[in-house]
Amino acid sequence: MVRQRARKRPSPPPHQAHSARGRRRGVSKKGTSAVESAFLLGTQKGLLVTVLTLFLARVASAAFNIIHDCDETYNYWEPLHYLIYNEGFQTWEYSPKFALRSYLYITLHYMFAKPLALLRVVVLGNTKLAVFFGVRGFLGLVSAVTEGYLVFSLAKTGRRTESKLLLCFLATSAAMFVSSTSFLPGTFSMYFFTLATAGVLQQNQTLVIVSCAVSVIVGWSVTAIAAIPHALWVLGTASFVRSLRTAVLLTASLLILTFAFDSYFYGRYVLSLHSFLSYNVFGSGDSALYGVEDSTFYLRNGLNNLNVLLPLSFAAPCFLLLRICLSSEKREQAKNLLAALSPQWFWLLAITMLPHKEERFMYVVYPEILLAAAYTVVQAGNSLAGVIGMFRGHVRKVFFTGALIITTMLSASRVGALLWNYDANMKIYMRLNQHLHTEGVGESCVVCVGSEWYEYPSSFFIPSGCGMEFVRSGFDGVLPAHYNASLGGTRYAAEYLNDMNEADDRQFMENERACDFLISLKYDDKLLPKRQRIKGKTLEIVHELPYVQSSASKALYRALFIPFVSAHKLVYNSYALYKSKEG
Repeated sequence: MVRQRARKRPSPPPHQAHSARGRRRGVSKKGTSAVESAFLLGTQKGLLVTVLTLFLARVASAAFNIIHDCDETYNYWEPLHYLIYNEGFQTWEYSPKFALRSYLYITLHYMFAKPLALLRVVVLGNTKLAVFFGVRGFLGLVSAVTEGYLVFSLAKTGRRTESKLLLCFLATSAAMFVSSTSFLPGTFSMYFFTLATAGVLQQNQTLVIVSCAVSVIVGWSVTAIAAIPHALWVLGTASFVRSLRTAVLLTASLLILTFAFDSYFYGRYVLSLHSFLSYNVFGSGDSALYGVEDSTFYLRNGLNNLNVLLPLSFAAPCFLLLRICLSSEKREQAKNLLAALSPQWFWLLAITMLPHKEERFMYVVYPEILLAAAYTVVQAGNSLAGVIGMFRGHVRKVFFTGALIITTMLSASRVGALLWNYDANMKIYMRLNQHLHTEGVGESCVVCVGSEWYEYPSSFFIPSGCGMEFVRSGFDGVLPAHYNASLGGTRYAAEYLNDMNEADDRQFMENERACDFLISLKYDDKLLPKRQRIKGKTLEIVHELPYVQSSASKALYRALFIPFVSAHKLVYNSYALYKSKEG
């Protein structure tokens, strides 16, 4: 048999030699390495990297984020604490008489929190602190997964630049730092509206229906307003009969499940969703009792947490409508993105019209706002590069990088201000745990709170065997009552709990001499008119930390932390842990 001569592979032409060698080293024709291609945001590996990146940011939020609203403490952390430890505070909304809050929502978190409690991990001598931060970490993971899926879905539509910017905005945004680990229905709804937006981008009608239904029924019923554009999109893009069947079956299942949980915990046949709507929409409920704000409230608060990203998001509809009207090639893609983003504008308009406003109401659409801002930055950068004409690629990169640097710095400044100015109350409660652990104080103690009752971070910060009580401080509204396990727990509520925000003498501790510790601001007559006292007791400061006196400090320095400047421009009080002695 004659051996054939091996043929010599012809050398590529000189102009192709470099690319040929590059391909042998794993470089594609477009100059993208194989490794880089594997981690593009529209791939499964890219999704994993995105989620891990966002989770690192959410872990930081879980560890350091403050509690921004007493509603989070008393309406969510306290019922959860009761289900785990058989003690906690009960608000009037959880009274069986009103039954406005869903125990299904609390139980979903209990299913994760209870196993953590059984592990009995100790933090600063308190096993409950580990549960608190563990639940926060879990919330951060859920947020990272939903946000990561939104970035993945955006990249799948071919919008690689927008997806990269969105990932950066999500990871660095002060708004997401604040909202992602908050134990609130608004945050829960944010998770599912993020999934719904991803569903629109991927043309997945089932995901949109499921996400909106869970948000409205299990989370916060008012978010049905934000779901209207998504519902219209589903009707226009999917089979009406199939979509209706899915929506009806899912809604009925969730309502039955909610009814079962609420009826069990309240001890009577009741559906909290019906009670909530009856009270707030069709009944005599008056949310204005708890404060009224003007129409600029959300713009002011949005600028604090979202900085320039909020006005940038408002420009997105203009760019999208121009694309729909002027471009025939990408018209459908622009329509799809407009449908994905539209709930945020419905929602912001609706909550602006309500007299009672709270910053946490905006949480629902934070990721969508960041997505709209990312789109605006890309379109503005492309337009600027087109006008300049020369070095278009460099102009776009400089513009995108500049926008990211500015927004990141402003977000870091906002987070810094929140932690520098307002985290003293949580730290003082942690110092209480540390003091009791190191000093070997007895198994029981009474911690008292007066005028700072609304900054109580929850019973998770009070060691087992100790209790918290309210003492008189001049507050004239209704305060929560202790759950009474001996009288039925969740099926019973103190008689004085009411929906008119009227105080009652029974909400205060009768014998103030029983207080072992008091947590309060360190009152100075020059700053604050009232002085906290406990009758028959001498108060000795154990720990104190600086805390910004808002009424005496300028808004700019309260909102943003400016190194080497803020400390000199702000007026500080002190948050203090007092130990009482006979006197």
